[in-house]
Amino acid sequence: MVSNRSDCPALALGVAMSSGGNLVQFSIIVPTFNRVLDGLLLRALRSIQSQSYRFWEAIVVDDCSTEPVEKLVESLKDSRISCLRQEKRGERLLAWNRGFKEAKTDWLAMLCSDDALLPHCLEVLSSAVQAHPEAKVFNFQEALVGENGSLRIRNLFQPKQLETGHEFFCSGGISTGNFIFKKECLSEVGYFPETSNFWEFSRLAKEEFPEIAEKCYKGELGNPWGEDYFLFFKLTRKYHSIPLPVVLMLKYPGKGRPLNKLPWTTTFG
Repeated sequence: MVSNRSDCPALALGVAMSSGGNLVQFSIIVPTFNRVLDGLLLRALRSIQSQSYRFWEAIVVDDCSTEPVEKLVESLKDSRISCLRQEKRGERLLAWNRGFKEAKTDWLAMLCSDDALLPHCLEVLSSAVQAHPEAKVFNFQEALVGENGSLRIRNLFQPKQLETGHEFFCSGGISTGNFIFKKECLSEVGYFPETSNFWEFSRLAKEEFPEIAEKCYKGELGNPWGEDYFLFFKLTRKYHSIPLPVVLMLKYPGKGRPLNKLPWTTTFG
């Protein structure tokens, strides 16, 4: 770890204001493997630093990169950003789980190290949390960035609400990063399976929810992982997700685009 999150100004302020219960804070988990030299991790972290809402921490989970992840995090000189290095390469599920467990705030957000948040993301989410104090899950829209710089807005995912949770759904409506949830939910629904093999993950996921195999997938859940679908599915068996019709993040294909092409000034109606 390269920074002491107990010294984080935002978190310290949260402790001071906790009796009022009106400060929303976020832990943004960013697993990464060798995203330094191509500039993608820096782009992701700069997008967090550029947030108009400043009460957050970012936890970079380095999955045994051979590139200088820790040095990059140190160079940002931001006490809100910490770096945890895995002892051995374990793949994404183990990295997500470690970040979730280390988080110091109530609300968890997931960000792949080759994607980016739009500057208003956490401000909008904070307002939504305060407007819906009973809610424990929110999902929102994202913009898919094409190779030529075009932007395509993903439809808002709104599975039908049941008395408890939501109706059954297959993958394709949700992706990593376009939902947030309260950390306390993991005590109820559980973390990701502790495996570094995506076939084993698929098997364990379908053992937990046999209906996924029956109605959707005989093989792997995603391309190849599908952990975004799995976690949102788990959460929405027990909780309602509040859908927010607003674009809050950018998803990049493949190796992404150069830093100077990031469309920070793009606005969405």
